[in-house]
Amino acid sequence: MTVIRRLSAALATVALASTIALPAAGGTRSAVAPGGAETIVAPVGITAPTQIGRGWPAATTVAPGDWARNGHSDLMLIRSDGALMLYAGLAGQRFAAPVQVGRGWQVMNLVVGGVDWNQDGRMDLIARHTDGRLLLYPGNGRGGFLASKQIGKGWNGMRHVVPVQRSLGGQPAVIATDANGRMHIYPTVDGRFTTRVSLGYGWNAIRLLAQGGDWNKDGHTDLLAVTDGGDLRLYAGADRATFASSVLATGWQSLGMISVANQTSLQNDIWAVRDDGALLSYPSIFAAPAATRPNGATSPWPSTRPASYSGIWHSENGRIDSEMCTIPFMPTNRMHCRAINDLVNLNNAYLARFGRDLPIDTWPHATYRTYADQLSVWEEIGPPIAATPGTSPHGWGQAIDFYEEFGYGTAENIWLDTKGPNYGWSRMPWHDEGGSYGEWWHFDYVR
Repeated sequence: MTVIRRLSAALATVALASTIALPAAGGTRSAVAPGGAETIVAPVGITAPTQIGRGWPAATTVAPGDWARNGHSDLMLIRSDGALMLYAGLAGQRFAAPVQVGRGWQVMNLVVGGVDWNQDGRMDLIARHTDGRLLLYPGNGRGGFLASKQIGKGWNGMRHVVPVQRSLGGQPAVIATDANGRMHIYPTVDGRFTTRVSLGYGWNAIRLLAQGGDWNKDGHTDLLAVTDGGDLRLYAGADRATFASSVLATGWQSLGMISVANQTSLQNDIWAVRDDGALLSYPSIFAAPAATRPNGATSPWPSTRPASYSGIWHSENGRIDSEMCTIPFMPTNRMHCRAINDLVNLNNAYLARFGRDLPIDTWPHATYRTYADQLSVWEEIGPPIAATPGTSPHGWGQAIDFYEEFGYGTAENIWLDTKGPNYGWSRMPWHDEGGSYGEWWHFDYVR
């Protein structure tokens, strides 16, 4: 398969994804995928973290949202010399080499981002000067800033200052807690603060406070907080001046910075900086639907055949159409019926982790290949990528090609490599990075 063919398919998928409708308040989000209807519900919690960086000081790490405007969450760092460095996010929760986008930021004792304050389609930063002034730094959409603007004064008395994209009146706002444990919302009209609204007392025990986007997918703005006791709590409904509180995790005493990283339009993971400078990613967990058992899902594997991944030529390879079942979540493709159940269960687990179906390539030969298909692939690509016709594991309906964009080291590929064997799907050693036929996209059914 050519990279160009895979890239074209990937771009087509992105175009489809951009048409997903936003949910109504109180509902779930649904999208029609190539394989039929897909319904995504709110995350039900978070799972064990993956370390994605080190050497990040929590006090000077800033989460600006998608500042680089490339579809990935970014980070910024204020160096001791006052330089503001941008680390543009890449696929697989990686970062590009840092680029300096500002200087003189050592005079700021708080910098927060992740909102389009002036609603011009670009992310902005809000910073608090050591003299108490609150300043807006509008992004210019090219990695830098437009002219800064003072939007408040006397803010040094606030313990937490959190901008949110939508609050009372549907406009951006700042949520702040003062030294006495009182929380206030500062709504805006056309970017200017109006009369603040008090949300009451008792917020002294909150150690960290961050915007949570619409974490629970109900159409309202949420907050994430870490208490002095180490609880990670969700406070849902910040744009309604009321909160519904729930505990997402415990034991967060050693974490000094938290933010929501929008990995997809549906998936919100939490990034956190530990006291030792480790940057951690906590994936959100979705409730997975139950697997269904298609007809013929338990078809046996005849003892007269070689293992599907052996590469041994066999006359039946690519000529067993009657043993194939339609893939329920991708009905344009087929797989051997004996592998369908495990594939559906793997897809449900992937859906729970990433909020979308398995990224099976939409190239026509990504799953089962007839003998004629194998001849076509052989003529198009040839060895060593294409197997000799009659030897391909695709000819047994027990191999899958995923999109090439999910290469070695991406979160998706690492997850498949780690979790796939639990469902009978593995990447063979010769396809591993550094193997004789490195194919990060190819997984075989080995049960």
